[in-house]
Amino acid sequence: RDTDNLAVAIYPFDPLAENHLKLEVGDEVQLLQANEADHWWKGSLGGKEGLFPAKFVRNYRTMPDQQAPSMVLRMATATKDFKGSNASEP
Repeated sequence: RDTDNLAVAIYPFDPLAENHLKLEVGDEVQLLQANEADHWWKGSLGGKEGLFPAKFVRNYRTMPDQQAPSMVLRMATATKDFKGSNASEP
C-alpha cells in the first residue's frame, strides 16, 4: 500500500473548531497538506476533511515500516487490571 501521504495518530485530538478533524490513537489519516514547517496539517479521515496538530501524528513516510505499529501500541491505555505472571511483571 502507498503510505507516502498517510500518517498515524499517536494522540487523540478533539476538534476545537468546525474545520478541525477528530483523531483517535491509531487512526490512519490521508494527508492532504503536510508541510514539515507547519504546526497544523490538513487531512482526510472517515470521509471528513479537516485540520489537526501536526505533532499529534507521525507520517509513515518519515519512519521505518515496523516503527508505526509499535509507536501506536506504546500510546495505548489499559482498560482492565493486569496481574503479572512472574516476578518481573507488576
